Amino acid sequence: MPLKDPYLGRINRALKDLGYPVVLEVVPSGQRLRLRGTLPCPDGSWKRQRISTPLPYPAGVDQARGLAEKLGRDLQLFKMGLQPFPFDQWFGDNNPGGDESSRSVSGTAAVRSTEIWWRRQRKRGGSADVSWTTDYAAPLRPLLVLPAVDLKVLRALVESKEMGTRSPAVEHRSQPLRSQGRSSWVQKLCNCSRTWARATAPVRTQHHGICPATH
Repeated sequence: MPLKDPYLGRINRALKDLGYPVVLEVVPSGQRLRLRGTLPCPDGSWKRQRISTPLPYPAGVDQARGLAEKLGRDLQLFKMGLQPFPFDQWFGDNNPGGDESSRSVSGTAAVRSTEIWWRRQRKRGGSADVSWTTDYAAPLRPLLVLPAVDLKVLRALVESKEMGTRSPAVEHRSQPLRSQGRSSWVQKLCNCSRTWARATAPVRTQHHGICPATH
């Protein structure tokens, strides 16, 4: 993968000239394109995030540019107070950069999309933030380093936790993922994490495993 692509550089300069704080870049594998920018979060904060696409590099560059411009317009309208930011469109099933047959996204995008999806499954009370932080955020945190996570599988795991009994909050708050083997959904998450890690980063799995091996 070329570290610097003159064509991508020109596109990114054009995006900047338009006032769009979005950058088009190539994923580390050199096979696909993604969008990068400082984006809003559901809690009102902003942070740098990446949005994966199934678009191939270099064949999909022009199509990816269109997505970058669309994201830039959405950000502009949101900052001007003219429309809410379309989280579902960029982080949910309707992500314009993907389709139902391509639901492998970065770990960060998968966790953020799943949080948005979880919050909208039903009306939640004032304790929703605490519930997400204690019951889900800690177990899901190790996924953030993975380059590819199956979004549908991850949501199914979170949904199975919803239908099951609520684990004591202190367990998730005080212990890392590798210490929560007794929780059924967390153990399933560990198994999936190993699979995703092996598929994308064998060295990481060998030296920095997300969950300990079962002996």
